[in-house]
Amino acid sequence: MQRRNTEFRKAPNTTFFTIGYQAHSLESLICSLNENGVQTLIDVRQNPCSRKAGFSKRRLQDAITQAGMKYLHNPGLGTPPRIRDMYRSTGDIVEVLAEYDRHLSSNMEAVESLAQMALSTKVCLLCLEQDHNMCHRGIIARKLCEMTRWKPIHLI
Repeated sequence: MQRRNTEFRKAPNTTFFTIGYQAHSLESLICSLNENGVQTLIDVRQNPCSRKAGFSKRRLQDAITQAGMKYLHNPGLGTPPRIRDMYRSTGDIVEVLAEYDRHLSSNMEAVESLAQMALSTKVCLLCLEQDHNMCHRGIIARKLCEMTRWKPIHLI
């Protein structure tokens, strides 16, 4: 892993984006992605289903593709059921995010794969929660920064 970290750290000033769709319509999400030059949207929900119109996998993928971007679903970066169950039973977001952090620390290959992809395309991580500090994508972003020293831009 150390050799890979060095490779990523030598990459030219790479940035990546994250966004939560909670406060967006499908149209405003696409507008934000386009305004920031995003080329690949990476859906980091384990189960890309949503009660919010347009944000379930098939419809979102179609809209993103029609907008000229690539859509990828990466369930390996999603929150496992046992951690989602923990949140439902306790409501303790701080402990849930700490547990997700521990989970992701044992699955750094997924973060490395994300970093490899970001070397060749401008990526944006997508999940529901508007505030990245209250969402697992914030932890993914932090781990990616630790690995690469890149800069995240958290879109609103």
